[in-house]
Amino acid sequence: MSSAERPNVEELFNAALERQTPQERSVFLAQHCPDGQVREHVQALLRAHDCASAFLESPAVDAQATMLSAGGEIVGAMIGAYKVLQRIGEGGFGAVYMAEQQHPVRRMVALKIIKAGMDTRQVIARFEAERQALAMMDHPHIARVLDAGATESGRPYFVMELVRGIRITEYCDSRKLDTRQRLELFMDVCHAVQHAHQKGIIHRDLKPSNILVTLHDSRAVPKVIDFGIAKATHQRLTDKTLFTEFRQLIGTPEYMSPDQADISGLDIDTRTDVYSLGVLLYELLTGTTPFDAKTLRTAPYDEIQRIIREEEPPVPSSRVHTIAGGARTPASRGGSSSAEAIAQQRSTDVAGLRRALRGDLDWIVMKSLEKDRTRRYQTAKELADDIQRFLDRVPVIAGPPGAAYKLRKFVQRHRLGVLASGLIVAALVAGLSLATLGFVHARRQALHSREVSAFLTELVTRHELDLRQPTLETSDVIRRAEELFGDDHALIGSMLLTRASSLIAAARNDDALRAIEAALRMFRSRSAPDQPSIAAAIAMQAQIHQEKGDLARAEELYREALDMKRRLYGERSKVTADALGSLTGLLLLYGSPQDPAEIERFWRETVRAYEAALGPDHPMTVRELCSFACWTLNNADPDESERLLSDAVERARRVLGMDDLARFKAINALAQVRWLKQGDARGTVPLIHELLDMAVRIFRQDSLVVASIRIQLVPLLAQAGDLDAAGRSLEEYLAVRERAAIQPNIVLVSLESTARDALRGWLREHPHLEKRLLDCMLRDAEATIDASEDYRDLLVDAAEWMAANGYKPDAEAAFRNALALQPADPKSAPQKRGDVLLALGELLLDADRAAEAEPLLAECVELRRASQPAGHWLIAEASSALGQAAAEQGAFERAEPLLLEANAVLQNHPESPAKRRREAVERLVRLYERWGRAEQAERWRARQPASRAAP
Repeated sequence: MSSAERPNVEELFNAALERQTPQERSVFLAQHCPDGQVREHVQALLRAHDCASAFLESPAVDAQATMLSAGGEIVGAMIGAYKVLQRIGEGGFGAVYMAEQQHPVRRMVALKIIKAGMDTRQVIARFEAERQALAMMDHPHIARVLDAGATESGRPYFVMELVRGIRITEYCDSRKLDTRQRLELFMDVCHAVQHAHQKGIIHRDLKPSNILVTLHDSRAVPKVIDFGIAKATHQRLTDKTLFTEFRQLIGTPEYMSPDQADISGLDIDTRTDVYSLGVLLYELLTGTTPFDAKTLRTAPYDEIQRIIREEEPPVPSSRVHTIAGGARTPASRGGSSSAEAIAQQRSTDVAGLRRALRGDLDWIVMKSLEKDRTRRYQTAKELADDIQRFLDRVPVIAGPPGAAYKLRKFVQRHRLGVLASGLIVAALVAGLSLATLGFVHARRQALHSREVSAFLTELVTRHELDLRQPTLETSDVIRRAEELFGDDHALIGSMLLTRASSLIAAARNDDALRAIEAALRMFRSRSAPDQPSIAAAIAMQAQIHQEKGDLARAEELYREALDMKRRLYGERSKVTADALGSLTGLLLLYGSPQDPAEIERFWRETVRAYEAALGPDHPMTVRELCSFACWTLNNADPDESERLLSDAVERARRVLGMDDLARFKAINALAQVRWLKQGDARGTVPLIHELLDMAVRIFRQDSLVVASIRIQLVPLLAQAGDLDAAGRSLEEYLAVRERAAIQPNIVLVSLESTARDALRGWLREHPHLEKRLLDCMLRDAEATIDASEDYRDLLVDAAEWMAANGYKPDAEAAFRNALALQPADPKSAPQKRGDVLLALGELLLDADRAAEAEPLLAECVELRRASQPAGHWLIAEASSALGQAAAEQGAFERAEPLLLEANAVLQNHPESPAKRRREAVERLVRLYERWGRAEQAERWRARQPASRAAP
């Protein structure tokens, strides 16, 4: 191996030094250093380091300056105004000490200094980068830099706020914080990381040990520390530029993003920290990282890269489910925890933890962990905002953006224990039953001189991005522009709007508003009150206020811009149509507008304006009409809605392709009107088939949308009288569900239930198909409504069907699952629990498992005695089954009084079913036969005909 090909000795030494034991160092060097000579060199350095460390643990006898220059232990020394008290941390190239500041104020601080012998050019560059990164930031959740300097021997140091805390995972587990509390703490971390990103700093090593939690006035405050490998996005952090060497992994493997692990020349950006935040969130929720830490720390270099870049981790709720099977999972610090212990640390049980994670939190975490960074949350703030949406019980952007999902969130917010039925596929498509509007940005007005404008834009942009220079204030931009262009206020105002656009893109909305206000002053100082540039600026203001959530102010500004554009361009202009669309879209955001008639009026004006400006068959006109017509489905008279939708669909078929969503949602809405509101099943079938053909083009063959259309066809075809076609559609749906990974949701359960009801008679001849449908329904229900009474009822219904059709093991499992979910308190639905206990007990009796059946039947008897009046036939029904259980175990003397008393009640109670009367006599016959009392058995057998004749 040539010298150029040999691994970097210094890097190997630093990396090996981070391993705590000689064994760990040996394993690391064996895997990462195949060259024997290099390995021996590194091992010699390690031995020398260990000897020096042992020697320097003894008290120093030299003067302080000698001690510092020699690199010895500096506890007790004075460094500047700071007295070093004790070592509290150590990294690959720096050590951190607790120190006491002596003047001008007394306080405890953390002092970080480069280790002796580590002061190479690369290490000093990295150390100064961290110091500069921290100095640029001022956030309550980031450790602050207080001072900096160098020792007499030239070793740089800096002084930070002393964070007296523990790692975030340890804090959450020790306090047994529930999921909500963990999420609230995690959002503080996201906001700190967002602050760093806004300063142009990427942390690159976010992990629990770099996020400490301390208490301020009894409130938990996380602090992000250790920017030792931080990277600047827009500027150098130090003049000693630090390049990451080829094939050098920077960061901690289990928290490292695929783009960070992929040493391919693709420059990393802030989204690598978003991925690390996703790993942290995964660990806070499940107690383990997505990939096994031990595997990543011991695997060869290429294997680490492959795992991070290619393997997909299980979703959090699935990971908990896997642990629940008895597996042990590595904890964050190398220990192990059972699923039960992990759940207890989150103040819940395993089932409760699974339910808490399933759905929204699964989607949020997995969006953070996307391999493709373009599909992750683009900022840490975006991640925090989505978590806040989850906590507020409103739809998250990570989830499937369909009405089914929104329906589920509505059910959670309002605690409605109902299963929706008869819903069409619109409830499953991303916003297809809702109007979706594009909020049209105001176009920039033409500038007087493109060359001059480009020059000014470049000037402003350079100062915005170069963070070594102070950020230009709006007044500075105006002053410099006036120096260049004199009193050309129109040009300067236009440039201010250009600057505002760039500030909006950088999420600096307040600065953008100031730039727009300055531009408006420029325009209004020399021009007429109505002009295109003023209207565009006002529309930009409205857009910013809308994004900030100030919808009332946004509405006021959108109305002002609309009025001005009407005066400037007239009612038949596309500019006016765009302004109408923006205002209409804003009004829809209010959720429950006080005046839907106003929305309808504005929207009709929008459609008419597009028709006048572009023509009735222009794609933009047709899409606007489709959106408006879909909105009328739930906001107008059904006949009027059907008229508008028919017109929209006819135009869409002429103008829009088969893969156009506007056409898709219009056909979908028209099908709803004709079937659900007009009852025309036969007229709806062709529309659903057209919808299915489009869905295959727009989505994919095995997508949720395509599957949901297939299951929706089942009751529709059945109602139209074509049962065989309905059955084929059901088979196609089940085939998709069995081969494709489709996320279950509550509306699928409803559609499956509706399909089963519609085909009840036909399915009696196809029990195997009904069993597959029941299995699918139970899986979907478990994933969406397993804490509800609806799910328990579905389990019981399915179990009874399975028991009657020969699927006894499956029936037993369903009955037991239903029992586990039903409250044992006699005051809480005793009838339902008693029915399940009886059904399961009799199932076990039929399987000759009387000993297992007896305690279930005994509980049923007690429940019914507590909830029913004495002598009720329901008590006798359970007592009769309990008597049979005793008889089959040979306890004849205990069985006889139970069976005799039960029979007497059942034969004389007017409401007892004939089936139960016959069973009571048959059980007495079998009792006396087993007991060897043939005469009594014969006497009871003789009574059987009379029992059969009973009503």
